[in-house]
Amino acid sequence: MTVRFLGKVGPKAHSTQTVWRPEAVYLRRMFLSPLTILPAARGLLLAIVLMAVCLPSVAAEFALPDTISIAPGERREVALTGVIEVGGATTIRIRYTPGVVRIVSARGGDLTSQYCEQITVRDSIISGTEAIAVLTCPFSRPAIGDTVCFLTLEGIGGPDRIGQITIVSISASDIDFPVSRSAGGLVNRTGPIIGGQRGEVAITGNYPNPFAERTRIVFRVPIAEPVRMTLRTIQGRLIRAWSVDAVAGENSYELTILPAEAASGMYILELRSIAGTAYHSVRIQP
Repeated sequence: MTVRFLGKVGPKAHSTQTVWRPEAVYLRRMFLSPLTILPAARGLLLAIVLMAVCLPSVAAEFALPDTISIAPGERREVALTGVIEVGGATTIRIRYTPGVVRIVSARGGDLTSQYCEQITVRDSIISGTEAIAVLTCPFSRPAIGDTVCFLTLEGIGGPDRIGQITIVSISASDIDFPVSRSAGGLVNRTGPIIGGQRGEVAITGNYPNPFAERTRIVFRVPIAEPVRMTLRTIQGRLIRAWSVDAVAGENSYELTILPAEAASGMYILELRSIAGTAYHSVRIQP
């Protein structure tokens, strides 16, 4: 292709009108267009990056069966389903009513988004009506309406008959996702109140209460077995854990707490046995 000289044409040589020949127009488009397009492309790319960084993540959603009916000492496995955007190491915090139900264990597997066969469960008793279970699994995949894991629940024969299980937070791959919805999880405990019936699991009381250093705990279980007892603060911090070889029926245990172990205040005493779990509040007062 021959590039012709681009000059001014017309009857007057000094005319200010410039006429571009076709070949020159082609070259101008070929060389100048990228210079015009590149800034726009850079702007579009920057906008896309900013949108990806600034747009909030989609909140996680969870669902349990609408109503879970369970008797004292009965164990049931229920499916927790939900939507989680990211896989990796996950931590799920679940709030529940400890006087009605407790979370015994959790499991995952190939059919769930949590690959751990046995998911680590750590619970802390906040009060007689509120507790938190923390589920951790180092390997998981995103879940889109899938089964996240299976929870094994146990009915507790406390004074309340209605409880609630609610997923309160989740983090995956060090990203915290807000929980926009936690559906279902209403727990209906059937059967009698254990604390009012002889031969079932119950902490009848402790005497004296409040106490300074020593108190006698009275409890009963339906069968002879070693039971597990723990004393925690209302924030869930463990003060003491011990085992007692209990007989069928009524038992007693002398508990001594030194001032260096626990300050004055309210504490939660927990009794766990094969037949169930019972809670009782105690007060240390020098």
